Amino acid sequence: LYYPGLTNEEKRLSNIHPKEAILVFIYMTVAEISAKVHFGRNSTDDESDAFRHFVWAGLLDKGLGMELARDFLDAHESSSPMNQPDTAMDIANNGRGLISAERLKKNGKLTLKEIQKEALKLIKEGKLVVLQVKGGSTYE
Repeated sequence: LYYPGLTNEEKRLSNIHPKEAILVFIYMTVAEISAKVHFGRNSTDDESDAFRHFVWAGLLDKGLGMELARDFLDAHESSSPMNQPDTAMDIANNGRGLISAERLKKNGKLTLKEIQKEALKLIKEGKLVVLQVKGGSTYE
């Protein structure tokens, strides 16, 4: 209903965790809007894509905890072959988002603003996976 392109694994998890699935959708929307705000686009394989996955992962960790966040993130990527560069990019940036969220959580700074700030910093430092450099963000 909320997102017609769900993978079978996302549908399965949504049936098990219906309330959490609504949060997953909300956080995905926030991450998409954040990418548009910071990059002027919400594209694939570029910095906005890396940023969006990082932010989404961080928000999911904040709202659901690391384990369930990882389950939903992995479910989202489950319909794509893992050896595809774009899938590997998404998985890597999801992982970085989760790791950073845990660190921010320990420091009492796990907020959307701090997640975004960390994502922009890591993109600038070349520490998030980007397949097509397009630039055009607030970090330049």
